[in-house]
Amino acid sequence: MGNLNLDPKHLFNQVGEHFNQMVAPKLMKTDIVETKTQYLVDVDLPGFKKRHLHVDYREDTLRIAAKYEAAGTVENSSDHLMLQERLTEDLSRAFYLPNVDRDKIEATFEDGVLHLSLPKINQDGEGMHNIPIE
Repeated sequence: MGNLNLDPKHLFNQVGEHFNQMVAPKLMKTDIVETKTQYLVDVDLPGFKKRHLHVDYREDTLRIAAKYEAAGTVENSSDHLMLQERLTEDLSRAFYLPNVDRDKIEATFEDGVLHLSLPKINQDGEGMHNIPIE
């Protein structure tokens, strides 16, 4: 039997690490609908702004990244920061969506939801194509 560390601080850190591993993938909830002519992708990104997002398509894969760093200061020197969970957020996901016409991909971001339309073509695309978000 290995060493069992019952120090409350150690246990709390371990629980926090496992909680983050379970919850992090759920933060970028995504719906993908495939039709005969396109893929429609909706991604929930609450709390992010358009400037925090990066979307690209390469090697038949759609990649979505969202990252921000918040200011972690307390206004008043007499105040005490008890919990800080919103200092940074860095999420990313990738989805295999083959045969997309890279030049016709459209992206919009409204009310914390990223909407993507990826029209299909019959040939495999190569290279990378950055997607502007309106």
